[in-house]
Amino acid sequence: MRLRLASCFNYQLTSVLFAGITIIFMAAKYYFLSQDQNSRSEEIVTIVQPRLKSNDKRYLPEAICIPGGLPSTRGELFKLYDGVETFLMFIGYPRSSHSLVGALLDAHPQIIIPHEYHIVDKWDIYRDDALKTSGMQKYLLFYNLQSMSTWQATFGARAKEPTFLDDGINSYNVPGGWQGSFDGKIKVIGDKKGGGTTMELTEKPEKFVILREINETVGIPLKFLHVIRNPFDVISTWVLRLHNARLRVVNESNDKTYLPEAMCIPGGLPSTRGELFKLYDGVETFLMFIGYPRSSHSLVGALLDAHPQIIISNEYHIVNKWDIYRDDALKSFGMQKYLLFYNLQSVSTWQATFGARAKEPAFLDDGINSYNVPGAWQGSFDGKIKVIGDKRGGGTTLELTEKPEKFVILREINETVGIPLKFLHVIRNPFDVISTWVLRLHNARLRVINKPKSLDGAVKSFFEMVETNERIIQQYGDAVLNIMSQELMSKPRDTMLQICVFLAVSCDDAYLAQTEKILFAKPSVTRKVVVWSENQKERVQNEMLKYSYLRTVPALFLVNINSAQGKDGYCNSEKLPEGLTKIYNMYDEVKTFLILIGSSRNADKLTGAMLDAHPEILLPQKYDIIGNWKMFQEPRLQELAKQKYMLFYHLHHLSSYQSLFRHTAPTPRKFWLWTFKGSGVNYNIVPGASQGTIRGKIKVIGDSSGLVTSTKLLTNKGNFSVLREVEAVVKIPLKFIHVITNPFDDIASIVTKQSQQGKKVNDSNAVNQAMSHIFALLDINDKLRQIYGERVLDVFIYDSVPKQRETLRKICTFLEIYCEDSFSSGIETLFADDITSRPRDQVEWREEDKNLIENYMEKFDFLQPFSFDSSY
Repeated sequence: MRLRLASCFNYQLTSVLFAGITIIFMAAKYYFLSQDQNSRSEEIVTIVQPRLKSNDKRYLPEAICIPGGLPSTRGELFKLYDGVETFLMFIGYPRSSHSLVGALLDAHPQIIIPHEYHIVDKWDIYRDDALKTSGMQKYLLFYNLQSMSTWQATFGARAKEPTFLDDGINSYNVPGGWQGSFDGKIKVIGDKKGGGTTMELTEKPEKFVILREINETVGIPLKFLHVIRNPFDVISTWVLRLHNARLRVVNESNDKTYLPEAMCIPGGLPSTRGELFKLYDGVETFLMFIGYPRSSHSLVGALLDAHPQIIISNEYHIVNKWDIYRDDALKSFGMQKYLLFYNLQSVSTWQATFGARAKEPAFLDDGINSYNVPGAWQGSFDGKIKVIGDKRGGGTTLELTEKPEKFVILREINETVGIPLKFLHVIRNPFDVISTWVLRLHNARLRVINKPKSLDGAVKSFFEMVETNERIIQQYGDAVLNIMSQELMSKPRDTMLQICVFLAVSCDDAYLAQTEKILFAKPSVTRKVVVWSENQKERVQNEMLKYSYLRTVPALFLVNINSAQGKDGYCNSEKLPEGLTKIYNMYDEVKTFLILIGSSRNADKLTGAMLDAHPEILLPQKYDIIGNWKMFQEPRLQELAKQKYMLFYHLHHLSSYQSLFRHTAPTPRKFWLWTFKGSGVNYNIVPGASQGTIRGKIKVIGDSSGLVTSTKLLTNKGNFSVLREVEAVVKIPLKFIHVITNPFDDIASIVTKQSQQGKKVNDSNAVNQAMSHIFALLDINDKLRQIYGERVLDVFIYDSVPKQRETLRKICTFLEIYCEDSFSSGIETLFADDITSRPRDQVEWREEDKNLIENYMEKFDFLQPFSFDSSY
């Protein structure tokens, strides 16, 4: 029975798709009905064996019906819907509990109420002349409404385990109720679209006539439910949603009994949206640094990041990157804060894994200092993050000094994060700061220099930055804490306690002892190796007198707060070293490194999404391993033997990131911070699958940048040495999936890229250029096939569903992994819109070009099924 239900559910992927199929299906039905108006009384027994007309059911196989009691014959259709007694519509106001009321009614054994069909908006469907002539208006309407009710109770917000939540939050399942189905008879049918119906009629009053037409069409009483909520709450909710300021609560199943432990990126980075919202909505303070370059900001940031409830990234430079978070699509999704916090936590984790805060750093920001705090929580957290922020003190102040128009960004940051914004103003002796600038300007760290002009310029720049910081202090008052770097060295415990009080976090003795271990015995005094004139000294001293924090150090009221915070169940919420040990052990067990090659970006995306959905495969989009390989040749990374770990970590992180924010992203640098561009339509979602997450073990990891990889190999003139280097690093077999597409479509995709949609392109020069490029890619891919032999699998994904399943089985065998039937069923959703896509139809082809392409295709055995006229 389960198998039958699963096969019945497979095609119900989205409400819109379902409705579209329904319309086509029913249109065909009422056309045949119009040929024989007397057919109503005839009972069509089954669609499985239509030749059998006998009423004797003993010789018929059981009909495979759509769950929920949807009629499968015309006889059932008429009998069921002619018995309906009331048609119900909702009116009201958005955010007024219509969804809840609709779900409760749909749970009644004789009521069908779908969610959000929006009959007024779709009424033109039922004005169709052919539909009217056949007398099928009512039946198509009722069928569509029942179909949507069934889909919602199967996959949507009313399902026991919802695949889709309409608002991403609320589930409306009524355990044990009749949602999506009925018991014997439907007495009431209708549509829950209260606020939408009222809004549509308000904005377009001419549509009131539709209510009369609906009543005439259904031929039964039309009734309305007017759902009313306190107007203050309704209006307030609208405003909150307008500004993406609502609280997020995610209803996820707590029953993890049958799931293997989720394999998460170390450091507690969230791997699901539920974790993302829960973790970041608990943050209480956003912290920024201001100050002056070479003033011990890196040290203070590292010490704070070592706290079990503080995440401080190193050098993210939020002011410089703020345009990322002004993106309209990001705002509309309400994801600004979450992307910002995720990026900051990512940098913190990366720095504690590979950067200057790591136990064995592969990269040192200044090439000198390590900021690792042994045994502490750098790059991770314990239970909860109370404070998050970025250490970019001198850079932030310098940016605001040079571009004062960016001061508005501070206000925007505060509005976006929705929690108190605080600043740490780290101050070092101005004479030492200025002297260090001059020494670095002239690369003279170890010798005395006399550069009066450079010194004058540095003095001027320093006090311009002081003025910028003074402006922030005047504007934010008690939200700014002045910290003297000299006192951090001489009185580390007292200074760190002062910061903890300011940030409202506890600092226990263990944490304070850890921070003391990395503090230098005394601050660096560079003023003695730069020649200062008496006039220059006096000028600096006079300027210092203008600012209280440069004249003296304020007294501190210190409070020792005991730590009492436990863990809160986040993904692998543990100290980073332990998490890294686990994840590195898992990376050591990976069996295959997979690289896609091909000539179609869209086919890459679909194949990559299909494989990344498997619970034992990590295959992000657009990583571009060849383009990024240079970073893995870093000598220190090789010395520490961490090339493989950082590569796998990058791929793991990108797969997780893309599943959370559902769009592709530019390629990374040493540590990567993804921008948010577009609406996310380029990320292919497999509902209910394991995209971005791993359950159990990672067996296959790799890169799905097929077209990019083939193009890079072509640019390298067929030099495959980089692939040999990758294999030497990962120490497991490299395998390749060659994603095959029709060359005519690949050429057409290039030619039509800049053309107007819907207009055929007639440009033989563009066709010839595209032909040359695609021919070269075919040659390079074939060369790789010859070199790697059985480690290359040719696949064609655009085919009928049975052949897609066969292709998937071939891939699973090739990768030596097990693919369950449920996995095969889930990925079929990816291909619904692309199977019939033929870019070649958008080009005016010359016959000689078509012949040239087909002749060239004969060189390759893997292209034999294709031609210009083939259906795929």
